[in-house]
Amino acid sequence: MSANPFDFDGAKNLPDRLLLDWFIDDHNYSRFLKSSRNVLLLGHRGCGKSMTLLYYSLPLEIKKQDIPLCEKDLSHVGVYVSCSTPLARRVDHDFFEDEKFSRAISEHYFVLSIAVAIAEHCEAIVDLFDSTSLEELKEELFYVFDDELAADSTIFRCIKRALKKELRMTQEQFLSFENRSDFTFARTFYTLIVPFLGALRTTSVLKETHFSLMIDDAQDLNDDQRLMLNSWLSYRDHSVFSFKVALATVVDFDRKTSTGGSIIEGHDYIAINLEQPFQNENSQFGMLARSIIEKRLKNIGISATPEEFFEESPEFKAELAICWREVVDKYTSEHPEAGKKQINDYAYKQARALYFRKRSPKANRPIYSGLDTLIHLSSGVVRNLLLPCYWMYDDAVSKCPGEPVKKISPAIQADVIMKESEKLWTRVRDGLDRELEDCSKEQAKFIFNLVSALGDYFRDRLFNHASEPRIITFTISERTTESDDKLMPVLGLMRKAQVMYRRSGPSKDAGRQEDYYTLNRLFWPARGLDPHGQHGRASIKASALLSSMLTGKFPPVAESDTQRGLFDE
Repeated sequence: MSANPFDFDGAKNLPDRLLLDWFIDDHNYSRFLKSSRNVLLLGHRGCGKSMTLLYYSLPLEIKKQDIPLCEKDLSHVGVYVSCSTPLARRVDHDFFEDEKFSRAISEHYFVLSIAVAIAEHCEAIVDLFDSTSLEELKEELFYVFDDELAADSTIFRCIKRALKKELRMTQEQFLSFENRSDFTFARTFYTLIVPFLGALRTTSVLKETHFSLMIDDAQDLNDDQRLMLNSWLSYRDHSVFSFKVALATVVDFDRKTSTGGSIIEGHDYIAINLEQPFQNENSQFGMLARSIIEKRLKNIGISATPEEFFEESPEFKAELAICWREVVDKYTSEHPEAGKKQINDYAYKQARALYFRKRSPKANRPIYSGLDTLIHLSSGVVRNLLLPCYWMYDDAVSKCPGEPVKKISPAIQADVIMKESEKLWTRVRDGLDRELEDCSKEQAKFIFNLVSALGDYFRDRLFNHASEPRIITFTISERTTESDDKLMPVLGLMRKAQVMYRRSGPSKDAGRQEDYYTLNRLFWPARGLDPHGQHGRASIKASALLSSMLTGKFPPVAESDTQRGLFDE
């Protein structure tokens, strides 16, 4: 186990014990993930999709329940299937012009990987099967696998080996197929997975079990496999199995099926967005972030609260308090009839802006520190929260070797935050074409120009805007088909690289939903700006965004005069 409680490695790389220790159990999720409904978990990379699926999978459910195996509740069995594997990314289908053959081999690979996962999970409970059940299961599975199986505790191991052998043989032989119209060798969901689960349900151990097939990183499937998965989601009978699908929102979810139809939210599936809009430490994400840090600190014996552990700079707090009083005094003198809420709302918008405006151009950068600042810098993504915490803890250990870390000083916090902010700017300036396969050099330049222009725009807004100075989120106005064709691919690459996030919320236009965008807030410290932001959205014309992609600057007027609506928590 790493001594650093803020280890941010991917959930699939964590030992089961750490995953159980670190996971924050949200019983709202368990209601859906242990139901018979199809569920889509949506969110950017690092927001907790994989950890959530793994937490409710059979192996971890067994370890969570501190009771004998024979007393475990098996009314629900979660089968975790990762699509982020070399097998899922095979491109054999691209070698075949015959569309039906291509689709058949894509499904073949996918269903074999699901069947392997089912067999692996069942190995964990094979001791619950008596000899009679094993014999009956053997007979049922003979017709599924067309192979003689041992009616003992090795039955699932034998199935797993047979499936892996079949996978290997297919991969070795796929280019030598002579008759492309004959794909009777190919497994399908309805000839392998459905009868496999049906056979398991014939046993006394699993006769009333519902199987949740937990498909992780579904965005990594090929086009044919995504169409098939959507088709399976439209399967009406959920008595035996359902799908729980994790999908990164770096790509837009295609709802089409292989039969030419489409799946509909509320009818075929329900969607859970693991990224929630947030404004402060009391928002839904703010409370989750606090719980994550609190649990990790307790796991290594630290009793300090998250606020105490990540101490905010006393100097910053004192200077901000002075600005708050100055804003309140000025506003109350000009509006003696104002109520408490009006005064607080105005001070909320203006006090932090005044702090940044009053700073001398020659002064050092603000001391970015405190739990609330860390929450805002995360942009609502758990991994973005843990990454700077990890380096802060590591720095604290390095500075005081052999001594327990009781808290992280504001100086260490500010130093790490600034380094990570500068690293993010360097990453974008060096060109995202170096890390994104489908990003050209030209698009990488567009991205850097757009980020630079947005940084200048929000800096100017912080220092000069009268009523909404701390807004750091924007919507796109005056969109056309032509502007979308040029702009959306670039914004899509920015989302994929997680330098920009897109979320949805109600607009003032009769309650309609609209997309709003925010740069990764870690950009702002290197520019000496406020990562906290405020409720509200600027409206920027599509033409201005396109222009800034070419020049790195916005035209003189980039914002409409219409004040956008407030965030809806």
